[in-house]
Amino acid sequence: MTNHLGIFTDLHWGLGALHRELAAALRTRGWVVDLIDWADVDSKTPAADVFMTLPSTVWALVQRGIPRNRIILVAHLEEDLKRFDGDLDDYAGYAVVSDGMVASSIAMGFRRVPFVVRQGIDVDHYRCPPPTSLRRLGYATVVSRQAMGHEIKRGYLAERIAKDLGLQLVVTDALSTYEDLPKFFAGVDAVICTSLLEGAGRPALEAAACGRPCIATPTGHHPRLATEGCCRIGPIDENDFVTEASRWLLEMMDPSVLRGRSSVVRICAEAYRRWDVVLPDWERLLDVALLAS
Repeated sequence: MTNHLGIFTDLHWGLGALHRELAAALRTRGWVVDLIDWADVDSKTPAADVFMTLPSTVWALVQRGIPRNRIILVAHLEEDLKRFDGDLDDYAGYAVVSDGMVASSIAMGFRRVPFVVRQGIDVDHYRCPPPTSLRRLGYATVVSRQAMGHEIKRGYLAERIAKDLGLQLVVTDALSTYEDLPKFFAGVDAVICTSLLEGAGRPALEAAACGRPCIATPTGHHPRLATEGCCRIGPIDENDFVTEASRWLLEMMDPSVLRGRSSVVRICAEAYRRWDVVLPDWERLLDVALLAS
């Protein structure tokens, strides 16, 4: 019997890229997967066995008549949980995308302990020639975003670092598509992630898949990526991050250091984050949800 999953998602930016690739990986295991664009209010709801969405957007699926015991919630940010109104035990499955989110979930008073589902990456989609010299610093997210009363993206730190080191800062276009992303990363030599708060934090993983060394703050799944060799972690404090990131980038002014780090992050992304490696996380979550539905 073929299982059918409907993913209710934003088809743009990192979330859309993650769900596009997850859908493709699950289809190789025999699943039928439909992506439902939550920006399209007229989109049809497929007759799926189970559905997946964020805790903060689940109300829209419920309004479409989907029973809670057929919905899987996957939280990417604490904000997703703060905007959730209900009982997690009513849902077919519950997961988060980083280890830190488990502690956050418990600290916020949720009794149900979530699965942790790691992000995968289609390394072939992101494959591109390695950098040869450090001239362009990539910033692959919005420069500014407010959440819970804080500026969480802190793009001004990337601007400051690039200016101090004489590097060209290249910021991804807000309208960039999944197909555009490899071209963006191929056009930079290293990547910086300055966020105060991240959910999945996909740009660091995308950078690694493209062989672009990345320094990131210790938020989201960045710490686990760092243990896997996919990125470098800098401090969360603004001034300390600027100091550490600048020193790390200055080391890569030596082309041999840049080439070496490029090779390492690419190899690590392929070893630890290919979809066939991380897909069992998602399959366990889906198996539990099917039993509960």
